[in-house]
Amino acid sequence: MSAPAPIIVGQSFGRWKVIREGKPGRNDKYVVCKCACGTEKEVRFSTLRKGESTSCGCTAREERQRKRELAKKLKLTKAGLNRRLRDGIPLDRPNRLAVPAPPTPITFRHVPASDPPRALPGPGASAKNPGPTKPKSVHRSSIFEF
Repeated sequence: MSAPAPIIVGQSFGRWKVIREGKPGRNDKYVVCKCACGTEKEVRFSTLRKGESTSCGCTAREERQRKRELAKKLKLTKAGLNRRLRDGIPLDRPNRLAVPAPPTPITFRHVPASDPPRALPGPGASAKNPGPTKPKSVHRSSIFEF
């Protein structure tokens, strides 16, 4: 089994820079680090060595801010910007979804009836006897239930 990597004050891991050794942990050593943005924090040394921790979170904040400004500049929503970045759509291409097409106007026109409506063939209708020509009158009380 090889010896664990020594902690060297001043060593950099991403944006972290080791300032001093921290409190000892159960299974791992902790070091006090200073981020490039100025934040000081106690970090597990193994996460620094493996590259799992590279900053205090300022990189993610800066990335979110950069995306927010880019979306505002391109007049896109965050979802629209993320879709373009994910799908590889060039950012200089115009946003076709931003301006919807104007709706087509719906026009109504009156069509005069040339012939009165014909009654549907009733029961017992055949080719010789097309059925009644007059619609049956329906009493109002049979339509509405009281």
